Amino acid sequence: MSDTIVLGDNEIRDYVARVRRALDDLRADDVDELTSGMEADLAEIRSEAGSLVARLGEPETYAAELRAAAGLPPRSAVASRTRGMREATATVRESYDAALQRHPWMRHPRDYVRTLHPAWWLLRASSPCGASTRCWAWGRWRACCCSSPPCP
Repeated sequence: MSDTIVLGDNEIRDYVARVRRALDDLRADDVDELTSGMEADLAEIRSEAGSLVARLGEPETYAAELRAAAGLPPRSAVASRTRGMREATATVRESYDAALQRHPWMRHPRDYVRTLHPAWWLLRASSPCGASTRCWAWGRWRACCCSSPPCP
């Protein structure tokens, strides 16, 4: 089979992109192995049958069939949530970048906040340590004050 992409055919490219998106929880080499040569195969199927969806079904269903045929586990709900979080993070980052383009004065505070990251990590690390030390000290104090014989 040939691995050439049929140029100018958006339906094939969109179909392959949706199949790849449905397989995005797999390792990149697994996705490449499952989808290599798919464009040429789909071009041949399309020339015979017309519509890809009519012949093969929805790309997500086709991806599930590819996954099952390769002996890979089905897509998990965790992967869907992770993908949703990645998409949400990307959306927030895009809107932030757009705001930076509209308001260049926001770059200086952003750069300043980035310099504070090490301090933030130190604060996060010290908070649990300080809290556990205070609880340990409080428990020891209570044991000393509330016990019948006095503590040494």
